[in-house]
Amino acid sequence: MRTPLFAGALLLLHSSLQAATINCTIDGTGAAPRVAYGSASDCKVSGSGGSYLLTAKKEPKFVQVSCWRDGPGGDVARCMAAVARNLANRKEFYVGTFQEPGSSGVRSAWFSVTFIN
Repeated sequence: MRTPLFAGALLLLHSSLQAATINCTIDGTGAAPRVAYGSASDCKVSGSGGSYLLTAKKEPKFVQVSCWRDGPGGDVARCMAAVARNLANRKEFYVGTFQEPGSSGVRSAWFSVTFIN
C-alpha cells in the first residue's frame, strides 16, 4: 500500500519542480544579446562581447549556465561560462563566456541558463 502512495507523492513533487524550472538560450554573438529560445520576460539579458547581465523574473534558488561557440567552418568550439550573483539584487547574474577553460578574456558565445525557483 505504501509504494503507490510514495510513487504518487514523487510524481507530484516532480510536477511542481518542473513547473518552477525556466530555460532560456541566449545568442550572445551579435551586437546585442537576444533570447533565442525561451521567454524574454523570464530571462532579460544585456551586455556584449562575452560579458552579460542576466535578470530573472523572480529570484531563483538554483542556476545552471552552459555555453558554446561556433568554431571555424561552423563546428562547435570549446567554451566556458562563469556566473556571479548580484548580492544587492538576487535576480541579477553576471555571466562571462570564455574561449576555453584557462583562457583569459571574455568572448562572445551562445549560452543556456536554467533557473529553478
